[in-house]
Amino acid sequence: MQKERMKTTQGFSLVELSIVMVVIGLIVGGVLAGREIIRNAEVNSVAAELAAIETGIFTFESKYNLLPGDLNIATTYWPAVTANGDGNGFVDDDFGIREDLLAWQHMALAGVMRGNYTGVADPAFPPSGINPGVNAPTSKIIASSFTLQRHIPPVDDYNGVYGQFVRFAGQTPTGTLMKPLLNPSEAKRIDAKTDDGNSETGDIIGYNGTGGSGNCTTAGNYNVANNGPSCCLHWWTKYQ
Repeated sequence: MQKERMKTTQGFSLVELSIVMVVIGLIVGGVLAGREIIRNAEVNSVAAELAAIETGIFTFESKYNLLPGDLNIATTYWPAVTANGDGNGFVDDDFGIREDLLAWQHMALAGVMRGNYTGVADPAFPPSGINPGVNAPTSKIIASSFTLQRHIPPVDDYNGVYGQFVRFAGQTPTGTLMKPLLNPSEAKRIDAKTDDGNSETGDIIGYNGTGGSGNCTTAGNYNVANNGPSCCLHWWTKYQ
């Protein structure tokens, strides 16, 4: 009886422990691989959405002869639209007529991009008023948004370049749209897929966000040694 009791209380053998460790390793490896697959899908969605926005803007401008948001006879085409733009040739985000928000609504109503957008600022998201997915498009990356903005000469430039651009970023705790959501390798991958892969040349520019982890760029290139979220992107749609 004593021998039987001792036999039933014996621990795992080395073989059994090895099998358990292998199973744990497979589970952990599967979880990590799954996370990588999900993240790759999120990053790819940014590139796909940028391409869709580019196509939408150019298609809209070709059809209506003005940029979305700037169209000054939008109510003629879509009575339910929030407002007309001012027709000055640019999409302004000067917190007067919110052409930057009207743009997404105009494109959705014209059928050149997916989604439904309100065309007005959301007071629950000060100071920008941008609520991703409600009045501006988003991606699979949580709390991300695409915003239309403009660098106006002579003071509001980027390395001496002026014009219209789409910014991809998140919202910081103070409400500015400068939170970095991409690490440099991810930003470089998006840039290479849709432009030239360089952080300072071409139509897509990568730069440091607010409160990021390290630097997005170094010596004019993406700082791929940095694995932390540090990059915002903007894509030039029209030069001035």
